[in-house]
Amino acid sequence: MKIKIHACPVGYQTKPTKPQIAASKKRAQLLFMPQELTIEEIAELIAKGHTLGPAILEGGMRSKHFVQQQLFMVDIDNERSGPHTTIADALMICQQNNLNPALYYHTFSSTDTHHKFRLAFVCDRVITDKTERDIMMRNLMQLFNQCDPACKDAARTFLGTNKKVVLL
Repeated sequence: MKIKIHACPVGYQTKPTKPQIAASKKRAQLLFMPQELTIEEIAELIAKGHTLGPAILEGGMRSKHFVQQQLFMVDIDNERSGPHTTIADALMICQQNNLNPALYYHTFSSTDTHHKFRLAFVCDRVITDKTERDIMMRNLMQLFNQCDPACKDAARTFLGTNKKVVLL
């Protein structure tokens, strides 16, 4: 199955600076056409530090420019009070809710004592309704109490990593 995403052609081996992140977002969402890739190809890009925009936007880099989305990503940063969520915890939550993540990976800033990671889910169909997309994203995020609440809008991009990407 091919999944349409925005992807920055530049990868990073360390966490990019704020100006580099802004440039990656612009390259991914404005300067280059969306790509249709398999989940394995997406995993390769992530592992090479490429920034991804899971939602397809046209005419700008804001949520109001939403056209479609099939790949949904949840960013678990463990910044909230309460127990930290590990990947094992997150996968158990997925299993309990009959969800099958396609992949996961630790972020650039993840450490052995402060886990930061992302889960990626592939919808079995392309979502073209923005309200439906927002409900799906909100429902996914509500399952994970340590997810980053800022990572819900359609215009969100996600940095790749310099760590292993695990396909499930």
